[in-house]
Amino acid sequence: MAAVAPFVAVLVLAMLAAALRGSDAALALLMIGFVAAAMLLARNLRLLVEWARQPVGTPPPQGEGLWGTVFAEIGERLQRECDVKEKLSAELARFQHAAQAMPDGVLYLDEDDAIEWMNPMAEQHFGLDRRKDLRSPLPNLVRQPEFAAYLASRDYSEPLVLHALRRRDGTLQVLVIPFAGKQRMVLSRDVSQLERLENVRRDFVANVSHEMRTPLTVVGGFLETLIDGLDDFSREDVIHFLT
Repeated sequence: MAAVAPFVAVLVLAMLAAALRGSDAALALLMIGFVAAAMLLARNLRLLVEWARQPVGTPPPQGEGLWGTVFAEIGERLQRECDVKEKLSAELARFQHAAQAMPDGVLYLDEDDAIEWMNPMAEQHFGLDRRKDLRSPLPNLVRQPEFAAYLASRDYSEPLVLHALRRRDGTLQVLVIPFAGKQRMVLSRDVSQLERLENVRRDFVANVSHEMRTPLTVVGGFLETLIDGLDDFSREDVIHFLT
């Protein structure tokens, strides 16, 4: 309120002057009041503009009267926003640092499937180069129709298995997780070793089953022959033969 006090005082004087000396003196005082108020407004607006051009975190200027309160409130709000941004930036940096060390590949895609960020393992899995592939659509770099169809389907309830990707052999398991609206995170895991172990397991089971089935067939045939001929032998002969 102190900022408008001079203007109000001038108006009061103008009214008194009008009552005592006539309207000309009152009009003159009124004009002086308007000029003083305009100068005060211009000065504080200039302070506001100069402050806005300073780096973030610069203390607010010392405004006069109500303007001082306005500057202080704006400064406090800006400081709170800066603190929130710094906290979010620190959290993002910690997350990216952790993602860098993950054994799985991690990519961030925007709503147009362009790569916003990737960790080194994702570069290795998909044969990418962060220096030139950032901001490029991932389907243009991983030219497998089933992968492009998987991204476009928006149905990520089951992971996708990819074989023989560009510049590498092997098998990848890919899972897409939507987040933050239309953005997506692509997780990749090399399952080549697991696939080879599964093949070895299947071969082993098949071989064992075959080896077990062969002697069992022989034994079964022997027992059938034996049973068919039991009627021709006495009980004592059968016991003697089996023992």
